Amino acid sequence: MDLDNYIQKALELVNQKKLDEALNLLKPFLIAAWKNNFHRPEIIYDITINYAIAAYNNGDYCSAFYGFDRSIKQGKALSINNPNLEGYKKAARNNMAP
Repeated sequence: MDLDNYIQKALELVNQKKLDEALNLLKPFLIAAWKNNFHRPEIIYDITINYAIAAYNNGDYCSAFYGFDRSIKQGKALSINNPNLEGYKKAARNNMAP
């Protein structure tokens, strides 16, 4: 499966509210991309945000928190400023178990 089809499949799962499946599809890909400095950082930025949103909506606030945190850092490296991400990160943190 090429990258575009992979991303499209993950987004379809998110739209269908099949969040567990989407997270299971995205997580290994993102971990490998983060470790290997994937050469298309804008795509990883978008996928990371989608992963964090899916994690939040699935009640996995820890993964959501770190996904939003990574998105903020990636955005800074790409000169992208999305002020909403800080609020989402805070909301995830507030929902995490103490």
